[in-house]
Amino acid sequence: MSRARMGRRKLLVTVVIFVMVGCPSLAWMARPGFRSFTGQKSSEVVRWRQLQVPQATQADNSELAGGTALATETPKKATVMSTGVALAKGMLGSGALSLSAGAAAFTHTSQGLGVATLIILGMTMLSGYTFQMVAESSADTGAGDFGNTWAQSVGKSTAWLPRMAVGIMSFTTCTVYAMILADLTSSILQTCLAALPALGALKPFVARTPTLIGLTVFVLLPLCLAEDFSSLAFTSTLGLAACAYLALFSIWRAVDGSYLPGGKFFRLAPYTPCPLCGARELNDIVNPRALIFLSSISTAYMNHGMAPATFQELNRGVERSEGLRRYALAVLGAFGLAGFVCTALMIAGLYTFGDNVNGLLLSNYAGTDLAAALGKMGVLLSVLFGFPLNFLLLRTEVAAIVSKTRGQLDQNERRLLSSGLLLATALPALVLKDIGVVQATLGAIFGSYLVFIAPAAMSRGLRKQKRLRNRGRSVVEVLLAACGVTLGLLGLVINLRRSL
Repeated sequence: MSRARMGRRKLLVTVVIFVMVGCPSLAWMARPGFRSFTGQKSSEVVRWRQLQVPQATQADNSELAGGTALATETPKKATVMSTGVALAKGMLGSGALSLSAGAAAFTHTSQGLGVATLIILGMTMLSGYTFQMVAESSADTGAGDFGNTWAQSVGKSTAWLPRMAVGIMSFTTCTVYAMILADLTSSILQTCLAALPALGALKPFVARTPTLIGLTVFVLLPLCLAEDFSSLAFTSTLGLAACAYLALFSIWRAVDGSYLPGGKFFRLAPYTPCPLCGARELNDIVNPRALIFLSSISTAYMNHGMAPATFQELNRGVERSEGLRRYALAVLGAFGLAGFVCTALMIAGLYTFGDNVNGLLLSNYAGTDLAAALGKMGVLLSVLFGFPLNFLLLRTEVAAIVSKTRGQLDQNERRLLSSGLLLATALPALVLKDIGVVQATLGAIFGSYLVFIAPAAMSRGLRKQKRLRNRGRSVVEVLLAACGVTLGLLGLVINLRRSL
């Protein structure tokens, strides 16, 4: 083995170890304090909530995840572990597989790989911090969804903005997931039929359209009729295990050299692997195209719409300070796991295939690579079990709008609403083949809003209502809002230029 190849492997192993240690550590460092962000004691915050939150709001917040009543006598189902698993799985979808392509958009050097690793670790830290900020706002207002949290902290007149952001991104994500499910399932079924000639008559029934219809009716509909997040804990665990397998598999393939020149899969890969090289100038390491990578990460981590619902579900009847402590542990575990998987996939994909990496990481591996075939099954499971979690966000926002005119929805009405929304997300998937540009553009706008701007605005709004000054927190809020606006505008411009 050449010294250059040994050096690249040492670099990869070092970076992976750094990620394994750094993701949980950064997530732990990023958590906000367990006390109120205003510095008040928990008893004072509870008293403020009792005085300030109107009774009508308490009724509005009785719908969680599309109408689940949160009565105080209801036994607490969710646990710290199940909540953390659900949050992590909600963040790990198809977007994680495109991170290596996002990194390849601005670098193809080993030094650039280090920069990309620092960027994704930093975004993991910031996203975990702002996620907990949303939970703190939910704790102070008692709101059980993102829209109500904004309405009580910033203002009811603009409550449509967060609902629109969460609804649009959840709808888009569900449509993309449906497309991926249809393509992967149809491909797997057709491969199985090719190996069994006697079943050739079934081939028309495993085409893309019949497969999507069957998945929607017999698989997705039962999952999406779930009443709360805790009922998805088992499926979320399976999906998370599939994501962990993908991360470990990609690292294994990067380390064993199978796709390096002379490796057994090098000539069999659909896209010729292009190993990383050394940087000759600063522009080879970091440049404005890194904003494409930042936009991809924002899209992967913009699951902040889940924070109020999962916080309230985890901490029914629990004191505020204890609830924030328990939720911080769930957020720590979720962002630690999601950060490790996303970073590992990005590192391994960029290291293995260089700037020739395809947008969907698994499509780069050879068809004869059996471990990659298992990885495709893992993607199928991951997307399948991630679909209901994103669907719940969509249903929550639509149910909140419908309940304003019809009142609180009963069980049959919630099921009818779920069925209609599922049909609405599946129909575009029947005719569309690729909405990557649309997803990236919407992610640049609403991802920055949900991850940076909205949490800062909620925090600032609550402090103004209580007429409390906190100079340090005020600086953090301004920096987060400025970061969100800058990343959103620049990401939008760059994504639009790429599409033209």
